[in-house]
Amino acid sequence: MRASIQLIAAISFATISCAAIFVTGCGGPDTRPATNDDFRAVQAAEAAQGRSLSIARDPGTACPSACDAADAICDGAEQICNLARQTEDLDLRVRCRDAERRCAEAQALDRDDCECPPVAP
Repeated sequence: MRASIQLIAAISFATISCAAIFVTGCGGPDTRPATNDDFRAVQAAEAAQGRSLSIARDPGTACPSACDAADAICDGAEQICNLARQTEDLDLRVRCRDAERRCAEAQALDRDDCECPPVAP
């Protein structure tokens, strides 16, 4: 009986340890801790996305400008996600997902006056 309890405890510990490694995003040898410069770059890209999203959402924006704004939003998402992939930081991964959502929103804006070409992945 005592051996069974010890085995269950060992399995539980191993499971929790594996889950912790997965959740914290131990990305392997190609990742590194996030730096202040990474966060500054992400903040700048998020601010640019916000400005471009305002342009893209404005129904008075001319078609080419709206398409350019959508492209800029998706370029910003790419920058943010590249940094997230290079680091071990969970916050940057969440911010990548948010940036990708902004890109999808910009691409999905329904404009009767134009159709933007798709952004290459």
